[in-house]
Amino acid sequence: MAGLKGAAINVITKSGTNAYHGSIFGFFRDEAMNAEQKLPDPKHNKYDYTTPPYSRQWFGGSVGGPSRKIKVFAFFAIERQREHTSIAEQPTSLAELNLVTSLGAQPAATVPTPFFENRIAGRMDWNINTNTTFNLSVATQGNNSLNDQSDGTFDLTEGNFTKNQHADCQCHVELCVLHPPYSTKSRWVWQYWNNLIDSTTRTPLVTFPDAQFGTNTNVPQESIQRKWQFKDDLSKTVRQPHLQDRI
Repeated sequence: MAGLKGAAINVITKSGTNAYHGSIFGFFRDEAMNAEQKLPDPKHNKYDYTTPPYSRQWFGGSVGGPSRKIKVFAFFAIERQREHTSIAEQPTSLAELNLVTSLGAQPAATVPTPFFENRIAGRMDWNINTNTTFNLSVATQGNNSLNDQSDGTFDLTEGNFTKNQHADCQCHVELCVLHPPYSTKSRWVWQYWNNLIDSTTRTPLVTFPDAQFGTNTNVPQESIQRKWQFKDDLSKTVRQPHLQDRI
């Protein structure tokens, strides 16, 4: 029997320092760097070659530093992703859809599949005193896209839109209580996620041997999650005596 495997992922955000630091980055790609797509055309016993529109930009930066040296620090990061991509329509499917435009089909040689996403993260650290620290981190992510449920046999009416919203807020408090050997560490977490996949088209789905048009069968669907977590640890630090102390 095959065993089940899983993964644990730890995400660590930076804290600010007593000096201001920052960074920027960028990644850019264009259709000129893409290989041609080979599309079979069995009715004419040949292949069609095409390079659909493609443009991708991914850029962002971060900055961190003190708002009060030694005591309060802040860190902020942002990323932006933009994609203008598309799916090439199969020649056979495009030919069939062109025959039924009077029935409501909207054929296109390429189906646009743009994607846009923003990611923002921030963190604040406060050294209240020698025994107590406090930090707050907030991260948000939102994206939207078009026609990610489409393939090379769909027309424009069978497209869809997708919206994702995600937020994560974490608060950590660490302090010594009673006397130094004892300490307690508390953690509060709030998370929210909303995924919506839907379409602006509400018409019957019409299917042909190599093509189809109408409302996508995968819509509508939506998932909403809200999570609250609390954790508190009480620990005691015990000093082990050195060998010379025990002699």
